[in-house]
Amino acid sequence: MEIALIGIGIDILALIVAAFAMEGVDANAHKVVEEIRRHFMEIPRILEGKAGSEYAKCVGIVTAGALGR
Repeated sequence: MEIALIGIGIDILALIVAAFAMEGVDANAHKVVEEIRRHFMEIPRILEGKAGSEYAKCVGIVTAGALGR
């Protein structure tokens, strides 16, 4: 009986940790999408394939999110 309760407790803890991780990923995904939209608005030649995107800003957003900022 005790082992079953411990197992259930560990499962619940794992679900809580996963939920927090998903919230963090969701917030960063929205930031990256906003940045990509900004690129398309401010750099119109991207659609023609004649201009590059600002990859460093997207990498910075993802890196800051991964570090928990």
